[in-house]
Amino acid sequence: MNRFPFLILGLCVSFLLCQCKTKDTCNAVLGDTFQSIVQDSLFRDAQNDLSLRFSWNALDVLPNGYFADAALIRAAKDRFGNDWVNDHEDLVRWQADSTSFLLVLKASALPVLNADETYSFHHRFPDRADHIDCTHPGSGDAYYLDLSFSLRQVAADEFEFSQLRWQESFQAGGF
Repeated sequence: MNRFPFLILGLCVSFLLCQCKTKDTCNAVLGDTFQSIVQDSLFRDAQNDLSLRFSWNALDVLPNGYFADAALIRAAKDRFGNDWVNDHEDLVRWQADSTSFLLVLKASALPVLNADETYSFHHRFPDRADHIDCTHPGSGDAYYLDLSFSLRQVAADEFEFSQLRWQESFQAGGF
């Protein structure tokens, strides 16, 4: 009788059992990425675009590169296939580091005088295991940040910021 198939089967089962026992030190131990997000400043640049700077209190163990590798989601539907408001086309650019991020809104997307405009943006942050020494079972995890706020133009080149809302969510990688 050929024992080779049983050897292969035994190795596969052993491998799978080892994978199931991998402890999650990336998400389960560290928890949420963000503890707070606040809007710091806003100003118009030479092109009349509006720059909004935000500060965030994030996990200290995550390096600047982790935040720089985050991506703005440019989709009409969320990751579950549901419609959502996504104003990514209103952005000139965005950039982030471990303490803050900057959103630059196109001048054409700004509210007119005495009008309110609400903006919603969605970001995907990478697997922490690619940036720090941590482990988790399965393939790469993802962290999502949904951000919305309102702007009101109260005078020429003067804007009021309000109603900042944010929500972080986590998606474990598949097995």
